[in-house]
Amino acid sequence: DRAFAIPHILQQYPETEVILMDDAFQHRSVRPQLSILLSEYKKPFYSDHLLPLGRLREARQGASRSDIVVITKCNEEVNDHQCYNIADKVKNFAGDKPVFFSSIAYGTPIPVGGHSHSLAEDVIMVSGIANTELFEKYVASKFKIIRHFKFSDHHNYSLPELKNIVEFYSQQKKPIIILTTEKDMVKMIDVRFKEVIQGFPWFFLPVSTSFLNHGADFDKLVNHAMEKFRLAHL
Repeated sequence: DRAFAIPHILQQYPETEVILMDDAFQHRSVRPQLSILLSEYKKPFYSDHLLPLGRLREARQGASRSDIVVITKCNEEVNDHQCYNIADKVKNFAGDKPVFFSSIAYGTPIPVGGHSHSLAEDVIMVSGIANTELFEKYVASKFKIIRHFKFSDHHNYSLPELKNIVEFYSQQKKPIIILTTEKDMVKMIDVRFKEVIQGFPWFFLPVSTSFLNHGADFDKLVNHAMEKFRLAHL
């Protein structure tokens, strides 16, 4: 209940300056200071349709409520001409809103739980995300994938599931690590899973967003919205 949670947060933590809501474009009970609409490069909203024919929760014209549009998960081959064409299609529904392009950047695997295991060339992948293509592609470019345990997006792991993974790990006869996503790692550090996480070489792959261009302009728009809100409430 975000309409209740937000004033509760502000009362309990008055030093709060920013509340960032994910998946909130249709959350009409809260009026945001800044709306950033994200749309995947390979699945742009302007080529999609309403449920159940497509994946959209509302008509494409709803993009006009956004303040900024960011095309996410762009591949390395995207060029300026393609960006221009995509931005032009976005504007058919979002109007004259700024359009930015971003990609996913992965970092070096980090141990889960602070163990001292070393990285290995072979990995067992574990993921519970909607689209595993980029994750698999990156891991395959750096490691040899022995097996990928795939779960549905937002999957809530159970102890038997994780025991099954470490049992498969224990059957391997060579150095190997268990590699998961940063999103999934957060669920695995639960105290319920201590016995199957600690003592095993679990790693997660840190992820960040990298703008292809004009990232500084995006920052300026966000900072301007924050400053405008601050001045309005002095």
